[in-house]
Amino acid sequence: MSPIVLVAMPADHDRVRNIVGALSESDLDVYWERTAPGSRQWKKAADRVLEARAVLFFWSAAAQADAARPFRALARRALAAGKAICVQLDGGALPGELSGCTIYDLRGWRGRASSLFMLDLVAAAKAKAAGLDPPLPRAPRQLLFRRLAYAVPTAIAAIAIMVGLYRDFGIDRIAGSAETARWAAMRPGSCEDLRRFLGEHSNGVHAAEAQALLNARAVSSNIRWRPTERLLPIFVSIGDEAGAPDEPGARRAALARGQPEAQRNCRRLAEAASARFRSARLRADRFECERFQTGMVCAFQGEAVCALDESYQVAVETCGHRR
Repeated sequence: MSPIVLVAMPADHDRVRNIVGALSESDLDVYWERTAPGSRQWKKAADRVLEARAVLFFWSAAAQADAARPFRALARRALAAGKAICVQLDGGALPGELSGCTIYDLRGWRGRASSLFMLDLVAAAKAKAAGLDPPLPRAPRQLLFRRLAYAVPTAIAAIAIMVGLYRDFGIDRIAGSAETARWAAMRPGSCEDLRRFLGEHSNGVHAAEAQALLNARAVSSNIRWRPTERLLPIFVSIGDEAGAPDEPGARRAALARGQPEAQRNCRRLAEAASARFRSARLRADRFECERFQTGMVCAFQGEAVCALDESYQVAVETCGHRR
């Protein structure tokens, strides 16, 4: 399986074919998965796709139809695994659950492998395949500037371009109300919040800083503990202590006699399992009692119920803290 896989709805295959060729011209090792979503072979194809390091999903009106549900489900799995790149072919919008996927818009692409649209996509695929966050696309901004320059070749156009540059690059540091609210609500060190912010405000005033914080992502492993119970078989024989006046008393005495052994065995189990010992109690399955001259004495078979805390590791993702 190639490190970079392309997935599209069958209705979009004619358009995707040219993109596959352009990516191959850029020396990318790509594989085009053409299995129809929802077909009998789709489950195996989906598992095969998720083995790649980067997966390009092509979005169009066809990807929003009911028949595309398996396609969208695979995109959600790839996004959760940090492998998804979203490529827009027409005006179809991404569903809300995929808002964290960076969008590379190819609606303005004219088929040249050297165009800025394709160079953006190539850079994203290479970064994702290397385990890095893809850079923000440059083509939409460049296209806007070019259209402004061609459409209004006057002093008014020059002033408009300068104002657009001024705001676009955040020199005035004035963000819209929605971006300001989202930026203020982000939790310190939260990579999830940064991805959500970039999905909603990829060209915003704080986009560059958000991307830099996301690029500073670090993953650490924390040890946590969870309570559990383990059972150990136990047999307590008839002791030589004085008997009890009745059988209930003899049973209580037998349980008390076996409690130290249950404690020792449970502590040894905790040590062998690298767990923390909390407590031990006895559970008798069968008593055998006899009456002697000194009174009633019981033996029993049962289990030591060991209450332990077992350790497990949790991967913790942390991004840089914003200013």
